Amino acid sequence: MRGNSHVRFLGEGATATSFPYPTEGRVWSVSLSAWLVRRPKVFPAYYTPADTKWPEAFWFGDRQWGLLMACMNITDVLDNDARCPSLPNWPPKGLSREATETLGEEFSEVFSRRERRSQMKGLSVRDRAILVGYHAKTDAALGSLSTEVSRSKPPGCRRVPHYKFQTNDWWLVSPEECRSIARVMAWLLAHDEDLIVDLSEEFRVDRKQAVEWVQRWTSYNRLAARCGGYRVV
Repeated sequence: MRGNSHVRFLGEGATATSFPYPTEGRVWSVSLSAWLVRRPKVFPAYYTPADTKWPEAFWFGDRQWGLLMACMNITDVLDNDARCPSLPNWPPKGLSREATETLGEEFSEVFSRRERRSQMKGLSVRDRAILVGYHAKTDAALGSLSTEVSRSKPPGCRRVPHYKFQTNDWWLVSPEECRSIARVMAWLLAHDEDLIVDLSEEFRVDRKQAVEWVQRWTSYNRLAARCGGYRVV
């Protein structure tokens, strides 16, 4: 797994292609972004993307990332005790050299089942079986869930393993996890906006900007809950 070093995520049903990251006017020290699993045909009125060219993406700048992680930590929606699972190495043990060279390392970051089957055509039965097992282990690790429930308000929100926001390994934040984040952030905006203001001072961000970031993050997670979640890359 190499994170987002060389491809753009177009959705679970699409092929990964070369991705020219928009860098004009941007300086990232935390190079993470979230991409919807399924891009909706029509985006809802409540959602205003930060970048209209890639409305399915949420970009994390350094201060933005820090402030949003602080908000999620304080509201107890992150599970900081969750153990990060080990991701299978590429190529999987036993895969033939021919299959390894034909597929390339990019195949380890293909998540569409249709695309996987398409790229495995022509491989031996043994190689295909090895790859099916490899992807089963990868999918299970990337989509692993926390069994913990947040102690914050509103009640009943599932906690999200913290490591899903620490590296660009294509972690899957599930629809249920997105819904929990959206509910907790919406509660924070409605009942404790002063906390966001306090954090804005800590991260040296304009108060209005800080509230806007939390609002965008809330609406993005609300949208993602109905789009299969998102992957952090």
